[in-house]
Amino acid sequence: MQFSVSEALCKAGKRPHDIFMISLGGQLLLGPTAIFLQIGTVALLLPLGFSLLFFLWSLWQIRQPAIADNWFVATHWRLALRRYRLLYIGYGITTLFFVAASLLALTIDPDSPQKFLPIALDRIGVMPTLILVLVTLVMENSALNMAQKGELPDSCVKRYPPPPGVITLPAADASLP
Repeated sequence: MQFSVSEALCKAGKRPHDIFMISLGGQLLLGPTAIFLQIGTVALLLPLGFSLLFFLWSLWQIRQPAIADNWFVATHWRLALRRYRLLYIGYGITTLFFVAASLLALTIDPDSPQKFLPIALDRIGVMPTLILVLVTLVMENSALNMAQKGELPDSCVKRYPPPPGVITLPAADASLP
C-alpha cells in the first residue's frame, strides 16, 4: 500500500533495511573468513554476534522518539525487526543440528566408520541459516524498494494500522502500460 510521505521520510524508512542488508553482508563475509582463519567453534558464533549487535541496535533505534513518533518510519523498523526474527529461527535450527552432532560425537568411537556422521550433521545444520540469510536478503531488498517508493506491505498495514491523517495513495493499475 502506498502512502503520501515526503522524500525525507522515505529515506528514513529505508534506513532499517539498509542496516539489515549491512548485517547480512557482514554475516556472509564473517562466516567464511572465520572458518578460513581456523579459530574453531568461535567462528560459528562470530556472524551470530555480529547480527545480534545490529538487532539490538535496531531495537534501541525503534524506541527513539524521532522514529517511534512517525508511523511510516516506525513500521519499516518493525518490518526489519520481524525479518531479524526469521533469521534467528534459522540460527536456532542450526544450533539444534550442532548440539545433536556434538552429542552424537561424544557417543561414537573415534575409530569407527560412523565418526563422519557428526561432521555430516554439522554441514547439513548450516543450511537452514544459509537459506534464511538468502531469503531475508531478497525480502529486505523488496522492503528497501518499497520504502523508497513510500510503500508498506499490506500485512504490515493490517498489523500496524495508520493513524488518522495518513494519506493513502490509490494503487497503481497493473494493466496500464
